[in-house]
Amino acid sequence: MGTTLATHAVDTKVTISPTFPRFSIKRAINDTITALGSSIFSAATTTITSNSAVAAFRLPTTGDSLNIRNILSVAYESIGASKEWVPIRTWRFDGNANSTSFTSGQTLSIYDVVPSGRTIQIVYAKDPAPFTTTIDATYTTLTAIDNQVFETITGLPSSCKDLVILGAIYRLLTNLDPARAAMVSPQADETDNKRPYGSSQSLTRQIYALYTQRLTEEIKNQQTQYPIRIHYSL
Repeated sequence: MGTTLATHAVDTKVTISPTFPRFSIKRAINDTITALGSSIFSAATTTITSNSAVAAFRLPTTGDSLNIRNILSVAYESIGASKEWVPIRTWRFDGNANSTSFTSGQTLSIYDVVPSGRTIQIVYAKDPAPFTTTIDATYTTLTAIDNQVFETITGLPSSCKDLVILGAIYRLLTNLDPARAAMVSPQADETDNKRPYGSSQSLTRQIYALYTQRLTEEIKNQQTQYPIRIHYSL
């Protein structure tokens, strides 16, 4: 059926036309991770160096810093042996800065008095990153998600693993009944006697309810871990 011929050893299990192909599962997982970005975020940090002559600092252009959604907190390292990080209360984040003046298009303006040369740490929120999935032209080689670390790739905590699984499951189950709607054959009639059309929808609703419950729990957990910090913006 258009796939590349391959040899198999005796008694090797070969799956043909599975209910959920691996590519569909990977796509459902990535769609779930992308959709989570509207409710929860991935937290990361970056640093800049203070300069008393500069108010607007260009945020770094390397890594995930270009994916900044919002600034969570800003602090600078105090002078001396105290090792204290002093919170900065007056700052403004501009996610659409002039690209000619600032190549990254994102700036942080700091209006507190910060000594020059001090390291400023910025804790920011970004969208969760989906897994990287690649497939060749013959549809025979597919990058395995199993080889990618969940926390490293997505930026989400490990507690979100089951949340992503539940989201992928309900997305896959939603397509079961529409896929069978146009089937007219003795085999389809026999299947309908055991699994009536629409039976998967009840299971889908149960999975979606669990998904919604876990999403609410993760939102509360994130709000506790990253509380809203009061700051002033000019």
